[in-house]
Amino acid sequence: MTVTYRLFAALIAGILLVSGCGTATESPTSQPPIASDIISTTPNIDTVRGFQSTRQQRQVSPPVGISIPAIDIDGPLTHTGLNPDRTLEVPDFGDISWFNGGAKPGESGPAAILGHVDSHIAPDVFYRLNELNPGDDVTITTESGETLRFVVTRVEQHSKDEFPTEAVYLPSTTPELRLITCGGDFDQRERSYRDNIIAFASLAE
Repeated sequence: MTVTYRLFAALIAGILLVSGCGTATESPTSQPPIASDIISTTPNIDTVRGFQSTRQQRQVSPPVGISIPAIDIDGPLTHTGLNPDRTLEVPDFGDISWFNGGAKPGESGPAAILGHVDSHIAPDVFYRLNELNPGDDVTITTESGETLRFVVTRVEQHSKDEFPTEAVYLPSTTPELRLITCGGDFDQRERSYRDNIIAFASLAE
C-alpha cells in the first residue's frame, strides 16, 4: 500500500463520517456534525492526487449530472473538495456530490460520489441507495455533454469500525464509481449512523 493511497483513503474516510450521517428523521433535535471535527489534519491535495498521475488517463471533463433510474434520481452533481482552511467540505443536504480530490467519473480508478441518507426533517438524496441491485444503471453527464453509463456490480453495508478501505479506495485500471451514504442503526449519542452503505459500479463496455 503506497503512502499516497493511504493519504487518499484517510481523506475520503473523514468525509464519509459525515456524508449522509448528520441526522436521522426520527431525531428532530439533532444537528449535523461539523466537518472539521472529523480529522485533525488534512493531507495535501496535490499529494493525494499524485498516485493518479503515474498512469495514462482517459480525458474526461468534470461531472455535472447523475441519473439512477432504479431509485428515481435524476439531477445535478455538485463538487466537493477542501475548504480554504483545509478542512473537509461535505455535500449540502439535498445535493449529490463528487469528491474532486480523486478520480473523475470515466477516469481509471474509483470516483467517490457522496450524499446524505436523511436529515431531521425528511429522507434525503441517497435514502434509497441500499435498494440498488447488480445490473442497475448509473449515468453520469459531464461538463462537455458526454454521458457515461456505469453498471452497479454490488451493494454492501459495513460498520464504520470495519470500513472496507482497500475495496473502496484501491486504485484500479478501469473507471469505477463508489456511491456512498450512511445506514444501519442511528446512534443518538453520537448523532450519526453506525454503518456505511456502498454501491460499487463499473463503466459499461
